[in-house]
Amino acid sequence: MLQFIRDNATGWIAWGIVILISIPFALWGVHQYVAPESSVAVATVDDVEIGYYDYQRAYVLRRQQLQSILGAGIIGDEEDARLRRDVLDTMIDSEVLIGSAAAAGMRVGDGQLAGTIQAQEAFRSRDSFSQEVYEGWLRAQGYSSGGFEERLRRSLLEQQIVAGIAGSDFVSGRGLQDAVQMRMQTRSFSLLTIPASDFEAPEPTDTEIRTHFDQHRDDFTAPERLRLRYLEISLDEIAAEVKADDDELRALFDSEPDRFVTPEKREVSHILLSVPSDAGEDEVAGTRERLAALKERLVAGESFEDLARENSDDPGSAADGGTLGFIERGMMVPEFEAAAFALSPGEVSEPVKTNFGWHLVKVTSVQQSGNVTFEEVRNQVLAQYQAREAERIYAERVETLANVTYEHPESLEVGARELGLSVRETSRVTRDGQSDDPIASQPAVVAAAFSSDVLDAGNNSEPIEFEPGRVVVVRAFDHERVRKLDLDEARAEVVRVLRADTRRRAVTERGRALLEELRGGADADAVAAELGLEWSRFEDIGRTGTELAGSLREVAFRMPRPIAGSMQFDGMLDGYGDFVIVALSRVEDGDTSSMNDEETDILRRVLESDVGRTAFDAFVRSRRQSADVKISEQNPEG
Repeated sequence: MLQFIRDNATGWIAWGIVILISIPFALWGVHQYVAPESSVAVATVDDVEIGYYDYQRAYVLRRQQLQSILGAGIIGDEEDARLRRDVLDTMIDSEVLIGSAAAAGMRVGDGQLAGTIQAQEAFRSRDSFSQEVYEGWLRAQGYSSGGFEERLRRSLLEQQIVAGIAGSDFVSGRGLQDAVQMRMQTRSFSLLTIPASDFEAPEPTDTEIRTHFDQHRDDFTAPERLRLRYLEISLDEIAAEVKADDDELRALFDSEPDRFVTPEKREVSHILLSVPSDAGEDEVAGTRERLAALKERLVAGESFEDLARENSDDPGSAADGGTLGFIERGMMVPEFEAAAFALSPGEVSEPVKTNFGWHLVKVTSVQQSGNVTFEEVRNQVLAQYQAREAERIYAERVETLANVTYEHPESLEVGARELGLSVRETSRVTRDGQSDDPIASQPAVVAAAFSSDVLDAGNNSEPIEFEPGRVVVVRAFDHERVRKLDLDEARAEVVRVLRADTRRRAVTERGRALLEELRGGADADAVAAELGLEWSRFEDIGRTGTELAGSLREVAFRMPRPIAGSMQFDGMLDGYGDFVIVALSRVEDGDTSSMNDEETDILRRVLESDVGRTAFDAFVRSRRQSADVKISEQNPEG
């Protein structure tokens, strides 16, 4: 129970603050400041506009975040439309909150803003804030300092409202008891899945295909997409090009004599007596006593190698008399290493405890650290030289690329000639980042490609460092706007939809008929056996468990309690098109008597957080109702 409470102890307020802090780091880009006059408002809140490109970038990043969790193909048209609405609603609510804060005279001071920026881990170097790192991050992400700081100031202002409203409620003792009964409630049930694939779905006729296409013509479209030409500067490619003669390498070798030395090495052997991870104190003590007895036998003159072969639990070394060969510092676990490097040649350690068990460690010989010749470490010196030179050249070329592509925004050719690069091309990419090209699908690249400055004005983008050591400047070409597909293009998808609908109707009809049989008293096992299926049993499942899909858990927890000795039945069509019957057999309420004071206090804070969320949501709704919110009639997809 304590773990359940701890898992939920972060609360909505904490998550809300984290999300709000993250907003300016993710949602707004350089187009806001480069070409605001060309931005189309998708909504206005009390005459404050929400620009199309702000909205589009927020949508692209939110979609890609979901796809990284759920998989690229999981977001269909219906989910996509809901996602777009959610993104726009979030941005409208944010404007409503900022307006309310301004009306109440709330503000974020320069000191608070500076403190927040300086506390961000992304802007630190050697445990302190770095102005250089901060400015580099702004350039890489396409922000202006003024625009970024204004967005962060807005985010901090929203936090003040969240904390002021959502943190002001409390939960009574009776409310706590009721909440425990509900939240800690567990249910036991069985699931019977009727696969849609078991049902026939004949090929639809031409008339059916034509009729469905005509009725749903707007559903069959080719998305807006484009291709990109780009110049790339890669740190790895530069490093591979760096050449050096022996004079340069010797100069580096001589300048850092302490770096190029041979480490101390020790030839070691061991006897291991392993201990199970769940061993009790008596078993651990017994193992240590056995090892101490082996140490006494060694002192008495017996062979370490013979004892290792007879007693060691390390299958990799026992047959060789326990030998592990030469080791260096950092190769073994700390306890073993400390013992090995404290011994003189020929000595055997006292029993040593590690996570593998108990050891006796013997050092056979020692190779002291010492200087090496240039020839011995030439490859190591070359790698270090290449890395240093590559970083210097990389910085210089990125600066040159930024200057040249800005001075000649209509072409990449000048930059290519200046830097000796080739202009490369990507495959097509959509506004939501769908592409089989690893560069074109990068969120920062997608946002730049579809910005007004690049797509509409035809300019080069700012340099985009989409991963460490890789920078690109892109420009758009081969632009295809959203268009409706004709029947020939859409035929395969229409057929797929019609066949899926046929199976869905058939499995739903069968599932509902079986539900009626079960509710009428039919034996559950007999029903499953007749279908050649089996019930899947789930015991004592909580409301927040991860054992099954959330929609199925919702069905199980909304069902009425079964009468003793009987079951309740319900069902649903799941996300795969199969029909799932739920048979609820037992309900157990949570009990406060099993909770200690710490658990009670944690749960109370969680509940107060939830009550605060309800109050905060009500506040946002009331403010939104009183605000002048206008959503553009133009489709947000453009």
